Amino acid sequence: MNEGAFTITWSIPSPLILQNTNFDISTSGRYLLIGNHVIDLKEIAQWNINKYNPTLLLQDTGSLKWVELISDNDYSGRKGAFSLIRLEKNGRDTVFARKWFRAENVDPFAYIHEDIISSPDKRWVITSPKSGKGKNSPPVLWDTQSMEGKAIGTGKENQTAYFSEDGNTIIVRSYKLLPNAVEKNETIEYYSIQPLTKKKQFQRVVALDAMVPDGKDLYKIINRNVEWYENHNDSLQLKRRYFSRDYLEYVTYHKSSDIIAAGTYSGSIHFWERKGASSPVTSLNAHKAAIVRMETRGDRLFTLGADGSITITSIPDKKILVHILTLQNEEGIRMAFYTPEGYYKADPALTSSLHFVKNGSVYPLSSFEYQGNRPDKVYGAMGFSDPGFISILKQSWETRLKRAGIKAEERPILPTNPVIEWDRKNIPVLVRDSIFNLSLRIHDNQTTTNTLFVRINGVPEGPMKGVAIQSSVNPTLQQLPLRLNEGKNRISVSALNAKGNESVEQEFEIYYQPKEKKKVRVFYAGIGVSSYLDSNYNLRYAAKDVKDISERLGSYFDSVFSYTLTNEKASKKNILELHEWLKKTSTDDIVILSLSGHGLIETGKGFFFAPHEMNFSEPSQAGITMSDLESILDDIPARRRLLLIDACHSGEEWSDTTQINSLPPGVSITRGGKIKSTANTTSDTKRQSFLLMKEIFSDLSRGNGAFMISAAGSTEFAYEGKEWNNGVFTRSFLESLHELRYRDSFKGPLPIRVSDLRKLIYEKVRTLTRGMQNPTSRQENGWWDGTYLRKDVDYRCFFETGFVWNRIKGFKEIQDEQPIQTGIYNWD
Repeated sequence: MNEGAFTITWSIPSPLILQNTNFDISTSGRYLLIGNHVIDLKEIAQWNINKYNPTLLLQDTGSLKWVELISDNDYSGRKGAFSLIRLEKNGRDTVFARKWFRAENVDPFAYIHEDIISSPDKRWVITSPKSGKGKNSPPVLWDTQSMEGKAIGTGKENQTAYFSEDGNTIIVRSYKLLPNAVEKNETIEYYSIQPLTKKKQFQRVVALDAMVPDGKDLYKIINRNVEWYENHNDSLQLKRRYFSRDYLEYVTYHKSSDIIAAGTYSGSIHFWERKGASSPVTSLNAHKAAIVRMETRGDRLFTLGADGSITITSIPDKKILVHILTLQNEEGIRMAFYTPEGYYKADPALTSSLHFVKNGSVYPLSSFEYQGNRPDKVYGAMGFSDPGFISILKQSWETRLKRAGIKAEERPILPTNPVIEWDRKNIPVLVRDSIFNLSLRIHDNQTTTNTLFVRINGVPEGPMKGVAIQSSVNPTLQQLPLRLNEGKNRISVSALNAKGNESVEQEFEIYYQPKEKKKVRVFYAGIGVSSYLDSNYNLRYAAKDVKDISERLGSYFDSVFSYTLTNEKASKKNILELHEWLKKTSTDDIVILSLSGHGLIETGKGFFFAPHEMNFSEPSQAGITMSDLESILDDIPARRRLLLIDACHSGEEWSDTTQINSLPPGVSITRGGKIKSTANTTSDTKRQSFLLMKEIFSDLSRGNGAFMISAAGSTEFAYEGKEWNNGVFTRSFLESLHELRYRDSFKGPLPIRVSDLRKLIYEKVRTLTRGMQNPTSRQENGWWDGTYLRKDVDYRCFFETGFVWNRIKGFKEIQDEQPIQTGIYNWD
């Protein structure tokens, strides 16, 4: 595959980047600042900073430091001040400057500083007012180590201050426009830094765009061209011109490779060899919008596009290393990284918003998910991560393919057979009928096609193993009646032939707007086992967990259908029969299946949930497997499916695990019995590889479309105790549901997204157990993020006090308040 064969694009808007947007790179290039977000390119982690303060990154040895320019203004037109703060240890510690600069008898709005630049070594910082506001407010030099600030000269109109290329000199420019409006009377001052003293000054009358000699060669953009000026004793002489067909925005010179690079208005990067031809030797398509910022760190060029995209380029090789796409919303910034070869790493929440484009054709990310989703390639291309970490990432990818039964390929490859043909151009965008009849033709010039996969919002239409069909070399017509969800329906179709080859997955979207809006119904199936046939394994709160969830859900939904199986009723037979009950759902219903009880792992066979009759010596005899749980939720009408497992070892199906962590002090009741061992202990490297696989790969695997949250990892316990009056996972779920529902007291009940619920559950469980229990998401559906709604009565549950707030009736005890429910099936 040739370089540049793939591009990756958003199907949703990217943030608009302005010239004054925070954009900076740390000394080594490891940390990147965009807007109010800091991104660690070694670990692809991020955190937010104050979005209102101009910010610069500093040294990144050990942990990152940065400085923020802060101001104080009472907006009365009388007071104003500014200062600097330094944040250390990735923002955990704050050091304030020794001095505030305050306005005295001047306009505070013109006095306060808003611009900030750093010296090449990041030791020194200059702050200054916005252009045109410099009168009576001189620039200030700050020592980022001692946090002392000193004014540089006196404030003048149209004044700018910056560092020389070597970082040892400060150059201050100020000017007054002459009456002819095309020339200026310019004053240039040169200051040494240590100590801060003026070295020389001169005045001149020059054109408005005249450059300032500062002891080095300079490069200037003139419309579409770059001009190289040699410095001769502070006199600049034109040496050469370099030509471009595009209008240029930024230019930089890379001394070690003797290369000039310039960013264009169209988003390209042009490279000239300074002593070579006048035309660019290479041009790279870096962005889909104008390049608005450029920074050089070592041999890497960082460019920022007006569309929010970032590109990292090797200057000596004149080759793009990685593209970074950003999407910003009220919660922060999400990212996708991809290389010119088509390898990528994307935030799982973005998988439904991204697609590949090749030769004018559009392909969903899932077409290259197994071969193209390669974090090891992305980290390796950026060059900041340790070789050992990249090796573990590669093992994670190999583990993932092995578990999926897929052969590893060197490059993402487009499948050629089977082929699906349909008239997507004439498919309506908006429909009023809940059933949409899809017609398509499938042909295969190699063999017959056996299976058709149709997914709507990431959930299989029909069984997750696909629908059996027959096709041949000649196109075979297939008629598919599809049940639509209210709102957006992202429909994807692919086919699998007898040789195991799968077609390119094709997508389109239809919006279904019913004539009458339906109420949200919830079907809750709860399985809780406190009393086991083998009483040695009895628990205290597992049965109570599912009852508590059943009772509380009525406070959040229009109507709840509840079916609970506890203790002796929670047999394997009864549990598996829940599938028939869930067939009563409709497409827009929400299904929540929760399990509380013992969980075990048997080597080579994976996780088992323990029903009432569990044989703890032979888990596979009566245990409920993950496949059993998936089958309960498979091929049911409801597409919004949430599976909660409050049991030990439920987070991963790591078949090689043979030992568990010891019990923490003071904890005697856990939800895990034994792990049956027939093999040696798994190496730390392999286990770390598996954990990374679960964490970093977006889950586009073909499952039942459920969002699955588990209480603990495969070597961890799930705890219950008197202090929580529940299993800690269930307790955290109930509290998180309440907190997110009423997170803004002024807005009343709010929608809840599963990803937010999962995140808060993680935080609560880890806090309550002091890090000894860590929930995981065994499976996610990146195509939808379920929303919980309630429209009639505003209930507010306070779990600590046992009261409910009803907007009409006021406070009442929970026992006296019956939630609105229709169809309760409690076997106890």
